[in-house]
Amino acid sequence: MTYHEVEQALAQVERDEKDIAANLLNVDRHMGYRLLDGGELTGLTAER
Repeated sequence: MTYHEVEQALAQVERDEKDIAANLLNVDRHMGYRLLDGGELTGLTAER
């Protein structure tokens, strides 16, 4: 790889990292996730 290609690859990694962080934040804020996170397990799932 050339120096320029390495710079481009690192820049892409930084963009991807920001996208992933934003998506994780969106999941954490999603109402469905919040409802599931606060619920208690019952039945066979709770037994496990």
